[in-house]
Amino acid sequence: MENSHNMLSSLPSVLILFFAAISTAAVPGRTFKRNTDPLVDIVPLSPGWTETSSVSCVARCAREFLTCRSALFNKVTRHCTPGSWLLPSPSARDLTQGTLYSTAMSCNGKAESFTYAADNGVMCAWLSPRRLNYISAREDCIANQARLYTIRTDEKLELLLRHYPPDRDQYHQDKDRYWIGLDDLENEGLFIWADGTALADEWKARVFHPGQPDDHLGVEDCVIYNASFGPLNDIPCNDSWQYICETETSA
Repeated sequence: MENSHNMLSSLPSVLILFFAAISTAAVPGRTFKRNTDPLVDIVPLSPGWTETSSVSCVARCAREFLTCRSALFNKVTRHCTPGSWLLPSPSARDLTQGTLYSTAMSCNGKAESFTYAADNGVMCAWLSPRRLNYISAREDCIANQARLYTIRTDEKLELLLRHYPPDRDQYHQDKDRYWIGLDDLENEGLFIWADGTALADEWKARVFHPGQPDDHLGVEDCVIYNASFGPLNDIPCNDSWQYICETETSA
């Protein structure tokens, strides 16, 4: 009876370990966890292969590809698809592809970061923990072989709204205010993105708060992203805020 009791008392811990193995797969230097976000998809590294389990799927992915950061495993067909970065998907991922596993998605060694697709490949964007004025923030991005984040498309605006959504309770706080790469420092009223392109009038009307930019008191030449107000607004360049940089991903 004592042996039976010991077996039963250990059952909960066995179940915990069992379910942990299902949702998490550790490989040397990396931990892959089940990712239930339906609005992301992998960048495939190869067509894939047949594996016996999700653990062996992600283990082989990590072993064969230095850039392995994700994997899809179909428990019915046993097909394993290795992947690198996760990218935003405009529609829900086809769940018949399998269960998604991924590592912590920090890119270029930055803690609070995300990736997105661009014409020249996969881009990495990150929020700096530092607070700097606009010029210093711009220079810090450049020092990291990057630039301040540009928002010239709906997709890139949606990325910010998704990662840094509005917080109405923090309207007058600094929780969701970040420098982006847009200013009219060279010519008043002519806003230029960090990539050198001009802000289109139609886009200006869509992304700025009504009545903005207004160059209040003649000192507002730099632009912040503030999801609770705008989402874009011009403010004095000497103000100190966190900032978002972007660059091509590294391995």
